[in-house]
Amino acid sequence: MLKPEPLLSFIFRVFVKPVLDFLPELRRNQIMTIAHHVKTTLFYGHVMNFSDNWKPIRIMEDKKANTRAAAASNATVPAWVVEELRHLAEIEPDLFPTPQYLSQFNIYRPTIDAAPGMVYADCRRLVGDTNPDIIIIVPWLKRGGADLGTLHHINVCRRLGLSAVLITTLDTVSPWLERVPKDVPVVELGRVGRKITQAQRMTVLVRLVLQSRASTIHIIQSQLGWDMLKAHGKSLQAEGKSVFASLYCEDHDSTGQKHGYARYYLASTLPYLTGVICDSAYYPAELSRHYGVDSRRTHTVYFPGTSVRESEYISTNQGKVLWASRITQQKRPDLLLKIATAMPDIQFHVRGHAEKHDEKQMESNIRRLPNIIFTGSYEVGGLVEENDQFSLFLYTSLTDGMPNVLLEATLAGLPIVASAVGGVPELINDETGYPVADTESVNAYVSAIRKALSNPEERHNRWGCALELVRKRHTQESFFQQMVEIKDYFPGTAKETPRLRALA
Repeated sequence: MLKPEPLLSFIFRVFVKPVLDFLPELRRNQIMTIAHHVKTTLFYGHVMNFSDNWKPIRIMEDKKANTRAAAASNATVPAWVVEELRHLAEIEPDLFPTPQYLSQFNIYRPTIDAAPGMVYADCRRLVGDTNPDIIIIVPWLKRGGADLGTLHHINVCRRLGLSAVLITTLDTVSPWLERVPKDVPVVELGRVGRKITQAQRMTVLVRLVLQSRASTIHIIQSQLGWDMLKAHGKSLQAEGKSVFASLYCEDHDSTGQKHGYARYYLASTLPYLTGVICDSAYYPAELSRHYGVDSRRTHTVYFPGTSVRESEYISTNQGKVLWASRITQQKRPDLLLKIATAMPDIQFHVRGHAEKHDEKQMESNIRRLPNIIFTGSYEVGGLVEENDQFSLFLYTSLTDGMPNVLLEATLAGLPIVASAVGGVPELINDETGYPVADTESVNAYVSAIRKALSNPEERHNRWGCALELVRKRHTQESFFQQMVEIKDYFPGTAKETPRLRALA
């Protein structure tokens, strides 16, 4: 059988077709049709039976038998498609469904991953019948100031008679979940969705949020929550969601470069944020200065202090200093080591916990110093235990908002020596404690500690001023009032509730 030659195709396009273009359309089409059938006859073995409604007949093949053989030999193409091709072949013979022709086709089967849908269904079951007014998104619920703040936010919602749902987004154990009120559903998305990707978890999260009636979404330290806002902020806005985020301070990496949620997300998510909640007056000013955040969209809400017993002054003259915090770079345990080394006559008691490898190495270094007693982690409210005898509380953080541990130390009855960073000076100043301005100077800390220990009366007076400030500004009631004054945070008539209660 002959095969088409490129030369003939070239001759037709260059010499024949330009001549045909000068003919009337009807005549031109007739000639083109005849040329087409000449081509199929010479090169493909088709002939036309003009007495049988122009139906093409394959030489030495029965058309119907060929169709049946094609369908049987290649089940990839559905029978209805084969039949359709058979009819189309009456117009274009090249579409005739021969086995060779049908072998070109494959069925496209899109990848269907049901896992995100199953995770979503599991999360919905955890929510149950609750129709939340507010959804709070956190990475976990462990011991820490931000985690304690989450519990405070939940309690305000319950006090207003609003329903809340708590979503944790990391695959890790949250030991503080037992502190969440029983009537508040907890969705451990990070754990339930541990077998799906981060992108799929975000899809589940945004679906949970968009398909709930919650009018307020509060993101507290959750990267997945920020990713959701960045990718789906317009959808959240379109659904009328008010989105708030809690930001407390910048952090620094090992090279000293600043990092944190504000640096990585604020520029891209600011158009979708209703407001930013901070625990100090310092950080809203920083957000305005560095990122241009309108001060009307930032809110300072001081967290309440936590104490398990009535506050009384317990500072002794025995020269024992308490240091307590997470053992992380931000809290500067390396500085604690240098201070303790420079003051061998002072006994330091250290309470804290380490998680990462380098942090555990630092913990080992702390334990080896002869004038340091390491007692491990502590629970909120248990900073100072009964019969403990300390003279001072030492705080060496590199950066911070308003640390809860300073509130607790004050309520526990200890005067404080602290780095004057972030929001710390809003609590610890020359009247309420012993601020250290030169936070990199070991000598500055040593000098402040010596000064405090050498003057018991002054130490007592400064603690008294700090206690007065905490009792005035860091109470459950003041926290409640500051929250209800935030525009658009509480849905419906919730913002009227405090006023009505006050009138009652």
